[in-house]
Amino acid sequence: MSKKKHNIKPDVYLKEFWRDNKRFADLFNTVLFHGKQQIDPDRLQEMDSDLSSVLSLNGYLETLSRTRDVIKKTDGVNTYVIFGLESQLEVHYAMPLRNMLYDGLTYLKQVMLLQKQNRGEKKKKSTAEFLSGLKRDDRIHPVITIVLYYGEKEWDGPISLKDMMIPMEPEVEALFVDYKMHVVQVTKSDEYTFSTSELQTFFDVSRKIFRGEFESLVKTYEETIEQELAIAIGLVTGYDDLVAYSLERKEGIAMCNAVKAFEQKNFDLGRKHGRQQGLDLGIRLAKQVFTLSNQGMTMEEIAKECDITLEEVKGILM
Repeated sequence: MSKKKHNIKPDVYLKEFWRDNKRFADLFNTVLFHGKQQIDPDRLQEMDSDLSSVLSLNGYLETLSRTRDVIKKTDGVNTYVIFGLESQLEVHYAMPLRNMLYDGLTYLKQVMLLQKQNRGEKKKKSTAEFLSGLKRDDRIHPVITIVLYYGEKEWDGPISLKDMMIPMEPEVEALFVDYKMHVVQVTKSDEYTFSTSELQTFFDVSRKIFRGEFESLVKTYEETIEQELAIAIGLVTGYDDLVAYSLERKEGIAMCNAVKAFEQKNFDLGRKHGRQQGLDLGIRLAKQVFTLSNQGMTMEEIAKECDITLEEVKGILM
């Protein structure tokens, strides 16, 4: 990958990318509902991603400041479901706990809203209602979160709270309440078939770039893709050349042309600097050969150590 040639922050850009209802719904429908169109993108509503809260316990106050990447709900007053998306560019070894905290704060926010509504009612409250601030039939809405991991390295962190625990005795494990995550790895996303060509392209091209399958990209993607999509792919894969190339071409990007352009540029750079690099490599190799010779190694041993022929060792020493 090349030196960074833009000032776009991946986390900020990708949050905006996934705020699109159509993309958001396709991701959740494909991953969680096995392609069934359970979530209608036209019925998704953006929610406040700020989860900051004040926790009070026996007169002790503490503030918690947390922000979710993207959070939406299906429309409806009494039956909506809350969906959250957390993006990870790197493996996070405490992600199950972090995810549980985000979901927990989302539930807390719902409870605090109900408590506020109940305080405004003037009717007499029972002791249980007074202590909790909730009525017996008050209910909150389920929160379902996907962790979308973009890294090239396989996710080797825990995917549940149990994975973070010390070994437990069977009696303890039977009582332990686990908290599992829904993790999607871009490099392993070929198990999914998305309903929109845009997301199918997003995951397919990203996988091919991670795997170095550029010849396949040239053959497969002759048609243009939108600039926004190409930039997202470049940011996810760390392919800054693709981001820079996309920023120059607002009308759309043909991946096959982009790859060919990068190959030609790299060929030209290699031809320009190859001679100097070859000279530098030769100097380093010669130093290594002389050092080993001064240490008493035979020419045969030096050839094996440096992975060169016996004739090349003789030529350097001469």
